[in-house]
Amino acid sequence: MADSNELIEHPTFLEHIRFFFEPIDIEHMRARGIDLATYEGVKKNATSIYSQTKSGSMPPEKEGRWSSNRVKTFKNWIVDQYPMGMASPKALKALAGLATHDPAARRDVDSLSSAEIERLALAFRTIMERDPAHPQSYFALADIHWFPAPVNCLHHEERYNPWHRIFIDRFEEALQSVPGCESIKLPYWDVVKAAPAWLFQPPFDSYTLQRDAASQYPAGTKTERFSAQDIHDNMTSYDVGSIIQDALDAPKFASFTALIEKAHDNGHPSCGPAMSTPDIAAFDPIFWFFHCNWERMWWSWQHRHNAMTLETFRQTLDGSDLDWLDTAPFNELLPFDEVASGAIDATKYTYEEPPLKLFSGMARVASGNISADQPFRLSRRPRLSVRVKDIQRLVIPGTFNVHLMADGKSVARQAFFQGTEPGRCPSCVRRETVTVDLRVVRSAIAGKTLSVGIELLTRAKDRWIPLSDVGSPTINIRELLVAE
Repeated sequence: MADSNELIEHPTFLEHIRFFFEPIDIEHMRARGIDLATYEGVKKNATSIYSQTKSGSMPPEKEGRWSSNRVKTFKNWIVDQYPMGMASPKALKALAGLATHDPAARRDVDSLSSAEIERLALAFRTIMERDPAHPQSYFALADIHWFPAPVNCLHHEERYNPWHRIFIDRFEEALQSVPGCESIKLPYWDVVKAAPAWLFQPPFDSYTLQRDAASQYPAGTKTERFSAQDIHDNMTSYDVGSIIQDALDAPKFASFTALIEKAHDNGHPSCGPAMSTPDIAAFDPIFWFFHCNWERMWWSWQHRHNAMTLETFRQTLDGSDLDWLDTAPFNELLPFDEVASGAIDATKYTYEEPPLKLFSGMARVASGNISADQPFRLSRRPRLSVRVKDIQRLVIPGTFNVHLMADGKSVARQAFFQGTEPGRCPSCVRRETVTVDLRVVRSAIAGKTLSVGIELLTRAKDRWIPLSDVGSPTINIRELLVAE
């Protein structure tokens, strides 16, 4: 953070403006309906703030009044059209250190008190007990994620993040519909950490289907899940944390969404049988805390890359096919009324803590292809991308792992999350072939005989699928460059 009395010609909210307001100022103005703790609140009242600070009438305490340079800096921010900016890791850390429990924020599952957990349990139990026909019942909401096919499968495409943002909003609204839970916020589970014990206790440990979701998931089906330790070990084995870091550092949305869904795909089968398939994943209660975290990741990425509003978000797009964002019906988020462009604005969301430790000092991301006008370097410990291209996914009945084998031993794996009936999903059919990117250090495979295997993760008798059954996949290997 720069000296608050230094004149800044082109200030941003995240780097400069937000530090102009002391806690006492925030509390004082909050009582008057003005939120100085958020970008949107300051932007909405910016001209009034400027007038009052310039005249010296705000803050009321003489010692707290703004210097002329601070007033001019604030004016420059207004003139520049209120840029959000990028917070440095140092500034973000400082902000996080000052954080208190904001009742409007979605919080880490580890930060909840016993009373808060009990209130959350009340909300879950209540919607779980509602008639499945009730639009805000647990069954009806979880059922949206897949069944009835083929309406709602929005994975591995540009609308993945907007669709799931609205989905989480709807579930949170259902929790808030329970008397006494009107202000409740869905907490997130940071998947790089072990899930707390209370997530493995009723009503969060499982859900029993109240009626048939489909012929293969009849009424009475109970969701199953691995232990907390096994889940954590699986997340580590799949290298979920490293993939998340690459995603958050990616400067363009296309790179971010591809990487964050890669981490998401690895996270799902890490959790257990129900979470391994979109068919019934959302019926497992851990799904909601899991997906609230992926929503937090998108929110954090938007913060990091000045993409909080639709206007600024557009600057992170490559500008190729934007029908998914702007053109009906390609921008629809069925069965919700919203369209993709309406789900971009992240200023109305608050998470208590962004994943600061996962932000690099500079936005660098290892890639196989970069622009020729960018400086780049080679890592001293080379990382390789092993790409398995053109896998025919529609013949694979469910989520699968692609393994890179070195001398017959798996040295890298990547999950691909899909339903047991991908041929009934229009989004899947439009992308009938997929490419899986496996990343490995050169020393793990040098001099060894390499091969690729595809492992089906559903409960099937023959778990390994011959490559000849999934088309004619090809393989290429590239050393990853690090863009500066």
